[in-house]
Amino acid sequence: MIPEFRCTTVEDLYLHAEQFAHELGFPHFGFVAEMRENLPGGGPDLRLLTNNPPAWAHSLQRAVSESMPHHLVRHASLHLPAVGWSVLGHLVGHIIIDDLTRQHVRDIGSWGLQAGALCPVAAPEIEWGALAFFSPHPMNYEQLHDVVPRCHLYASHFAFWYLQIARRRAVGSRPQLTKREVECLNWAGKGKTSGEIGAILGISDRTVEGYIAAACDKLNARGRQAAITKAMDLQLIGGRNALREEFARQRDEATWVPEPAPRIDP
Repeated sequence: MIPEFRCTTVEDLYLHAEQFAHELGFPHFGFVAEMRENLPGGGPDLRLLTNNPPAWAHSLQRAVSESMPHHLVRHASLHLPAVGWSVLGHLVGHIIIDDLTRQHVRDIGSWGLQAGALCPVAAPEIEWGALAFFSPHPMNYEQLHDVVPRCHLYASHFAFWYLQIARRRAVGSRPQLTKREVECLNWAGKGKTSGEIGAILGISDRTVEGYIAAACDKLNARGRQAAITKAMDLQLIGGRNALREEFARQRDEATWVPEPAPRIDP
């Protein structure tokens, strides 16, 4: 079972992962992710949370900053399966025994670690990422076989909550558009004119232009196209917003019950 997440800060999430790792016999853990949004200087936006070992973190930071190949980066960016290993020679969760895994095992052995699990994570905001667990004690095959699936599932939940918390800080003050403003910008982003949008929504083209002008003011954007671009960047329209609307439409269709036909007496 995966423990319930009740985290509102990254610090809460850190403690949550540390407790989960300890319960599975891994005193150390590390989460690393390169975000798709680059830093202003052009370098990679590398996020790293770890309680140990420093050698693991340093090797990653050095490799990424120097654009050097790194086995964990390759493992994560290729979305390979989660893998567990032990210095006893056991390997769990990998269909193909490749050089990436062998190199990782060699590295952690030199850091005084005896077993671990590496769980790649994927999300639209992440270029590559992984949650790793480490133990100073060796583990047999049965122990690894028992914990690796739980580690893999936990990693997915952890990445989701990390993005929720980190992303909330970044977009917490984003403008709030009304439903009509979102609808008008959405259709405008699809190339529709004000007249076409008005016909779709059942309002006049002047009203459409009023909604778009209001959205431009809220987004501090000069013109329709700039507002569309900024709203997409803030995920106010398009992408996930459109996906949520489609889910809502499918939900409404699935729960719609037609009214019974009127009874006609003979």
